Amino acid sequence: MQKGLSAAGAADVEVPAIRSVHRLSGLEHWVPWRIKLLVQSIVWRSPLLYFFYGGLRSNRGVYDRDFDLAVEGFPRSGNTYARKMFEHTNRDKIRIRSHGHRPPFVLAALQLAKPVALLVRKPLDAAVSWHIYTGLPLEYILNQYILYHRILLPFRKNLLIIQFGDLVEKPFAHQLERIEERFKLGLRTKIDEEQLRTLVVAEIHQTCTSDVGTIDVFRVNVPNNVRATVKETIVTKALTSRTLAHALTVADCIHDKF
Repeated sequence: MQKGLSAAGAADVEVPAIRSVHRLSGLEHWVPWRIKLLVQSIVWRSPLLYFFYGGLRSNRGVYDRDFDLAVEGFPRSGNTYARKMFEHTNRDKIRIRSHGHRPPFVLAALQLAKPVALLVRKPLDAAVSWHIYTGLPLEYILNQYILYHRILLPFRKNLLIIQFGDLVEKPFAHQLERIEERFKLGLRTKIDEEQLRTLVVAEIHQTCTSDVGTIDVFRVNVPNNVRATVKETIVTKALTSRTLAHALTVADCIHDKF
């Protein structure tokens, strides 16, 4: 177990050691997060800058054109769930690009005149989930959330916004209908909701299941009681943290503009 994943009020919360999805290089491990955020505040604003920056990280796919619909969002905003739902309902009709997790992927798609659906989740929920998943400081993640959405806010009218709550709580057919009405992609909108959700959740569980059948409850992209308990504790502490107060206020304000 590891303690003190952030200096933001979760110091006494234990979270199992988690393999970082970032696969950070040796350099990135010790670079202070404020320095990384400063670099991101520059390269995240331009697909072209990010193309060259991404080359250093083996991530130059920002200008890929082989897709019909971009489904993007900040980490832990329903990206995996949304992609799988789209693919199972319309795999034969459209190609999906997702999981860019950085503004240049959205901006590049707009430059290419591609339709974009942006997934938006409440900041503290998204940030705490990503904090548990990666072990990155909660203050850093909240500031990334602010930067991500602040960059995209001026393009709000060019994006189809899907709120996280609507994605997971309302019929997915409603989102398909919204996208079809907006972008005219020829989507199939009549679906078996219950069967589809069951299939997608099972697939997500499978991606985080070990060879002996144990599900990694801290990495799987669907709710579970164990992670919910840890998350509730961290959220409670975050809401009383002076360190996070300003960032939470700014993040909430930006979220409400979407």
